[in-house]
Amino acid sequence: MNCQNIVFSQKQSQKRIEKALRVLPSQVLKKILFFALYLLGARLNVIASFVEMPEESGKTTVNRVMRDGMPAFRDRRRSAKVYEL
Repeated sequence: MNCQNIVFSQKQSQKRIEKALRVLPSQVLKKILFFALYLLGARLNVIASFVEMPEESGKTTVNRVMRDGMPAFRDRRRSAKVYEL
């Protein structure tokens, strides 16, 4: 997929990120963005700088998502929330 000719709006990006942060923890959003940019072919060091995440953490995220799928985006150090009725 070639994204070279896509025009990005900084204003729309900011609005969409703020909206996403209402439902996603910041670290989850960063991991999703890291993985998406990785799939689109961006260089790891550039992605890490963009999403403000250490490059090694990004590599770990990519490896875990490729191995475990969607659950890899959440922080496994925290227990899953249990909702009681």
